Amino acid sequence: MIRTLLAVAATAMAMTATAHAQEWYVGGSIGILAQDDSDNSGSTGAFTTGNGAPAVPNGTAVAAGTPYGWTTEFEQGMAASLEAGLRYDSNFRSGLELAYSQADVDRHSGVRLGGTVIDGVDAAVLTGSPTALGATVGAVVADGRGDITTTSL
Repeated sequence: MIRTLLAVAATAMAMTATAHAQEWYVGGSIGILAQDDSDNSGSTGAFTTGNGAPAVPNGTAVAAGTPYGWTTEFEQGMAASLEAGLRYDSNFRSGLELAYSQADVDRHSGVRLGGTVIDGVDAAVLTGSPTALGATVGAVVADGRGDITTTSL
């Protein structure tokens, strides 16, 4: 009887050890990031416009909570990741992955204030200046600056 119990226990331990056999692995990837355009929106605090004539007269009051928005287009970027962990006999695995992606801003366009596109309006409309600046809102924001970067674990 004791031999039978020992044989059953040894078999059970061997099966458990096989089920949990593990192997370390390391992996990585490098790729191209094709970031979708983003639509950005929010709402303003109260302010008084500058000279955006004729579309927006100087001194126009804009109420707090007026919606604004614009579209941002991104250039092609890059993505990379590194992963390490344990692979089990049951084809399951556990591990940690560090991932990074980055894409530059190409341009901004379609600036809207209160539902009206103001790309063609003089940029003074947003600065409060009573004197026209000689550049449109669209021209000022078209030269996209910055990037979008994401790092995750």
